[in-house]
Parts: sequence; structure tokens; C-alpha cells
Amino acid sequence: EAYSIHPEQRMIELMDGQKKQNREIPNELELCLLSFLVFGEIRQRALTWITEKELPGGSVFFQGPHAMPIQPLLDTYGKSAESFVLRGTSLGGSHAEYGDGSIELGVLPGIRMCFAIWEADDEFDASCTVMFDASFKGLFALDIVLAMTSSVVSRFVDG
Repeated sequence: EAYSIHPEQRMIELMDGQKKQNREIPNELELCLLSFLVFGEIRQRALTWITEKELPGGSVFFQGPHAMPIQPLLDTYGKSAESFVLRGTSLGGSHAEYGDGSIELGVLPGIRMCFAIWEADDEFDASCTVMFDASFKGLFALDIVLAMTSSVVSRFVDG
């Protein structure tokens, strides 16, 4: 998706080609976009993945109310990793080789995320791991990481 940012009007608009859309942009996504514009930098990819727990302070922050917002993915795709991969590729992602199905996505310039789903079976509930390219370490505050993850999950589930 493309966005037009108008600082003087304090507005971010979703663009479709050159045409404005009247769709509301979620606050979490606005927060991510603004944080990227203010603090972001495009780094060389590390080509290794880390989880949220490996980000500085992540093992403490990403618990309880700040746990990764993966439940909507599990509710929607926990029994069909194939559907998850199809949805991810429709969002511009590419298939990765983790779990029962995984997708690697470019979420902002230079920022890559990978979502891996393990399907539910008779013994285990479905699970999902969220990973970031290791170059992402220290780039954003952890609440921005949480908002970014939530925005991507929403795109998978809500469209």
C-alpha cells in the first residue's frame, strides 16, 4: 500500500495508485508510519531472524498485555497453514521454510518480518512465531514493534 503524508494538516492518507481512498487508517499503523519517518533508517539486512524476545528489553516487555498479538492469526489460520501462505503471498509476501507454513514480508522499507504457523493437531494447539531480521534490533521502541506486528496481523485477518 502507498500512503500520502501531509504534516501541515496532520493527516496520512491511503493512496490507490494516484487516487485517494476514504478508508480510515488504523491508529497503530499511523504510529508505525510516523515512527519510521522520524526514527527509522534503512539498514543492511542481517539475513538471520530473531524473535521479539531477542530485541533489547523484549523478554520483559512482550508478556501479558504486551504479548505478541497472534491470536487472530491462530483463530483464522490455525488449522490451515496453506491458507495462511496464500493470504501472505496475496499481501506481497514470499514463502519461507518454517513451521507448517510461513511468510516473509517487507513491512516498511528495509524492515522484514516473518510469520511462521504450526497447525493445531490432536496433541497441540496452533502456534505462531513472529520473527524480525536481526538488523531490526534497537531500531524502534518496543511499543512500536507491538503496534507494527498488530498492524500486519490485522492485514492478514481483516484485509
